[in-house]
Amino acid sequence: MPDDLIKYSDAIRDAEASGLNTSDVFAIAQEDAGSPTGYSSKATKFLAIANEVVKGINYSSDLQTTNKTVIGAINEVKSSAKENLSDLSDTTITTPSNADLLAYDSSTSKWVNTDLKGTASGSIATFSNGGDGIPCSVECSISCSQAGSGTPSPSNPRSISGISNLDISVADGDMVVQHTYTLALGETVYGGVARNDGTGDSTHKKVDLGSLTWNKTTISDYTLFYTNAISDKAQSFNFLCEIYKVVETWRGGLNNEEIGCWNTENAMNILCVRDDSKASLSESDFTTAASGKYVCYEMTTPTTLSFTGEKIPTLSGNNNIYHNGNGDIEVNYFTDKADNIAELIKAFL
Repeated sequence: MPDDLIKYSDAIRDAEASGLNTSDVFAIAQEDAGSPTGYSSKATKFLAIANEVVKGINYSSDLQTTNKTVIGAINEVKSSAKENLSDLSDTTITTPSNADLLAYDSSTSKWVNTDLKGTASGSIATFSNGGDGIPCSVECSISCSQAGSGTPSPSNPRSISGISNLDISVADGDMVVQHTYTLALGETVYGGVARNDGTGDSTHKKVDLGSLTWNKTTISDYTLFYTNAISDKAQSFNFLCEIYKVVETWRGGLNNEEIGCWNTENAMNILCVRDDSKASLSESDFTTAASGKYVCYEMTTPTTLSFTGEKIPTLSGNNNIYHNGNGDIEVNYFTDKADNIAELIKAFL
């Protein structure tokens, strides 16, 4: 306990006060019989200290002439205090967001809230204010691809492929690759999303036409082969075929060497093929002829991807980041404004 408080503790007696508010505070000061107000120069020193902390309030050093009590003075200090950071005269706070920091702007002599984060997306995520070596978060959209060109047909088969390794390349402003990070997805993905934190979803499935059960019927003046319902195929036309042109039409609107659906409402999980050159084949012979050729379709319910993630640091300044999954990329990164605290950020990532 401070010596002054010990010295005068035996002088503390019952006290009375009036007009108290819930925000009032209690202060102990040395009693001075020679002072009409009952407070000594020790209380005056307390007020002088308060003046140094809270600007804009001026008190006379002589409490006797100002007729101020310690309690009254403290309450004035409290009423003039700033409650919010934005109330301070040397700050400019505009639409603050999570993880903003204060950065000093010498041109305005103000502390300004600063967002250290940036976002870029597209087939190539391009930005010019990357932090030097600070890890970013990456989300890659994956789509299957078809080899060759032209319309798929029995005479122009176009194979469908996906990826099992996701390669994320980080290039500089001249598109010179500085680093490539490879993430083993654990399976071949034909469509979906993969992130560098090791999470993602697989949305598409590749199936051999010869593994499906085919039936045969006549529609108007042509023969149609159709599958039994594919239980996990989504009700959509989001699919590709290696040997037939995919058309968004029902079974009665197909032309030769086209594949569509039984109807466009609730039976899009039943695939229909018109191939006039195979019209005379039985169901089993058609199945044999189609064996080894694939269709890739969107599934009703995506499956979860789980794999080992990888940190992807950005380059200082210009960055061009892309991947080999035949889709767009989205990058959330720390800007070069974070370079001065890069080591701190790395410690928490």
